Amino acid sequence: MNSYPIVYTNILASPDVIYAVGLVKGSTAYTLHVTTLTTSNGSVMASVSIPANLARGRGDFILLAPPATTPAGDAPQGPCLAWLEDSSLRVAVLNSALKGQVHMIPGINYTRIHDVGLASVGQFVAFQEVGNAHVMRFNGVSLLAIWEFVGVVGIEFLFMRCFGV
Repeated sequence: MNSYPIVYTNILASPDVIYAVGLVKGSTAYTLHVTTLTTSNGSVMASVSIPANLARGRGDFILLAPPATTPAGDAPQGPCLAWLEDSSLRVAVLNSALKGQVHMIPGINYTRIHDVGLASVGQFVAFQEVGNAHVMRFNGVSLLAIWEFVGVVGIEFLFMRCFGV
């Protein structure tokens, strides 16, 4: 049994399911924990720990709302949990039973991710150590880079000051 408590930091509700995402502090880092509840009576549907190794905790992950529609032919999914671990962006598309896999976005190293107030529409910014930034979007099935900003190293400081991070 885990001796560390779960501190829930994010809650997202759909018509049928409430997703609660929290952190568990380990001896050297934080890990993620997700619990799903029914909206009808609040009973627990599922509760799982997601393998993660988050250095800073709250600032290393973002809960992205699913879009109203998904790409043609794809079944609608729940929200998406995205986090930064060892310079790699990792994602888990959630469902009510919390069955699924963690995926890593290959080939690109990031130094930080930031919610710029658009997580409710499935978007955030990911910064690369080479000085570029990507606007990432959850389309209901996968996470995609929809814009790239080149050479924003100096702008990152300004960005952080403007958005208070």
